[in-house]
Amino acid sequence: MLDLVGDGEQKSLLVALANQLGIAEQVHFLGGRTSEWIIDNASHYLALCTPFCEARDGDRDTGPVVVKEAMALGLPVICSNFMGCKEMITEGTGVLVPPKDPQSLAVGIVKTYSLSIQQRMSQLEKARSRVARLYSARSSAQKLATAIESSQQIQGVTL
Repeated sequence: MLDLVGDGEQKSLLVALANQLGIAEQVHFLGGRTSEWIIDNASHYLALCTPFCEARDGDRDTGPVVVKEAMALGLPVICSNFMGCKEMITEGTGVLVPPKDPQSLAVGIVKTYSLSIQQRMSQLEKARSRVARLYSARSSAQKLATAIESSQQIQGVTL
């Protein structure tokens, strides 16, 4: 079973492709969902697969919150090695694949699906720990405070 969350310009193409391949009954197009829905339903899924790429107009998501949320929820992430994703996902915390490379994406999915329970638990714990250490509100506030203090020292301003 594959659930696709989100809406985009290629949705009708994907629906047609699922029908053409004879897998339409196994693929559910759920449309857009809120962060709350993702949080409430994450435990029902084996992984988050996010094949990010640059849009035709050059638009790109440079720090996808959904990846951080999935890691924090303990959901394995298979993600394009694209922009902010490559800083979020490191060895042992998820799987990175080249953008626009369906073969590598398939390998990443199989790799994630094939993990033993021990390997999966280790990956999830490393991912949760990384998100808590680097992207929590406390961590972000500390980084911001340090940056402000450094900037003020450079400019000769005292607090």
